[in-house]
Amino acid sequence: MENNTDALSENGMTVCEGFSRIPARLENHIVIININEKLPVIVDEIFNGWRHDTYADIVVFVQDQTLWDSNPRWHPKVKSPHRLFVVQGCPGNTDQLKCTGVDTCRTAVILADPSQGRLSDAKGTLIALAIEQVSPDVHTVIEVVSSGHRVHLKGTEVNEAVCMGELTEALLAQNVISPGVLKTVEELMAIHNNAPGFMLKEIPEAMVGMTYREAVLKSIEEGSSFVICGYEKNAREANGMLLIHHPTVNPTGALKDTVLCETDAFVVLDMD
Repeated sequence: MENNTDALSENGMTVCEGFSRIPARLENHIVIININEKLPVIVDEIFNGWRHDTYADIVVFVQDQTLWDSNPRWHPKVKSPHRLFVVQGCPGNTDQLKCTGVDTCRTAVILADPSQGRLSDAKGTLIALAIEQVSPDVHTVIEVVSSGHRVHLKGTEVNEAVCMGELTEALLAQNVISPGVLKTVEELMAIHNNAPGFMLKEIPEAMVGMTYREAVLKSIEEGSSFVICGYEKNAREANGMLLIHHPTVNPTGALKDTVLCETDAFVVLDMD
């Protein structure tokens, strides 16, 4: 990949001429495969929402060099102290995937490749299979163009498939029923310093052993800076990460009396 000095100066990203230029032993980073118009927004949201002690590392794996060069508006901007590395190659090549640190990353994101047209979802599925071969346990999120193609992902280890068409249709319908709800959803989904946001939160030590009902009441009585919306049982993975698999949101009846353990997590609307 051609190294553009102006781009480095303007955006603060490192455009690597080869995989050897990516720092060795990256851990807990994000790998984004493919590019489209959503890339700069996704990167910006990750940087704004990073709530860890260290800076965020993102590796962008560009498959189509021409697509990257012809769309400078898709080039993300880096916010200090975070780091972003861009490298070009073939994500179906497991050796190249390993060089991005996909086996030690926090999450791998596969974006829909606009240069592939109708084959975008099929190509994305093949990349997911390559990731699975390198690291079956990595948390993988894939963007699909057609919701009908979800069926092809059932035999893979993909954790989440996001179909923008489905989200758009659902939001439009909700906005018809409750005018203005779209603005509320946009505010909740935005990640910036003053915006509330949904997140997983460790069960506080004082609430371990309580029922969900008791924990919610205690949270209200203490004036917590977050609103408990539900819970996830056994949310903590072996690597220490909290992940949502089958959340219970707004539980009713006997589900409110579920006893909370230290490996569980709250689904909260964080107001802080």
